[in-house]
Amino acid sequence: MKKALFLLLVLAIAYHGILKAQGFTFGLKNQTSFYSTEKFNAQKNKIFPLSSIYFVTNYALSSNQSLLLVAGYNNAGAFQLTGIEAELNYSNGIGKNFYLNGGINFHLNLPSNPVFVSRTILFTDLGLGYKLNKNFSFDLLYYFPLNKTYVKDPKCDSGCDYTVNYSLRFGITGYIN
Repeated sequence: MKKALFLLLVLAIAYHGILKAQGFTFGLKNQTSFYSTEKFNAQKNKIFPLSSIYFVTNYALSSNQSLLLVAGYNNAGAFQLTGIEAELNYSNGIGKNFYLNGGINFHLNLPSNPVFVSRTILFTDLGLGYKLNKNFSFDLLYYFPLNKTYVKDPKCDSGCDYTVNYSLRFGITGYIN
């Protein structure tokens, strides 16, 4: 028990002394997503899934530029679009509190139906954000899939794919300083 507490103390000092001094900040992001999807190449859906939660690591390149690594769990189970995501974004400040965001997102799909063959979706994203203060920011991002099929039904020969056309996401991020 004493070794675990000592290790925790060393990690806390390392975070504060090394990572923070190097321009790293960490936080949590709550994101709500809207999707445009198609099922079986005909049925169109607009999805409003439950909010998803992500861990955020921000590395400041300069006073108005940063790299963000975002990783977490995207919850859209009713439409077989639930999965683990990792995202790398570049952020560039415009004006005092606004910033542009752009990057790439990897969505490892985990459909709830065990018969379906899952696909990894690669998205590009572009968006606009507002930094309320040093601890909170809001962003609106448009995600465009580079590969649209995310689930295939192996029992069906053709035309039974689930595809995503785009995603629009609103996020709130809280940083720990």
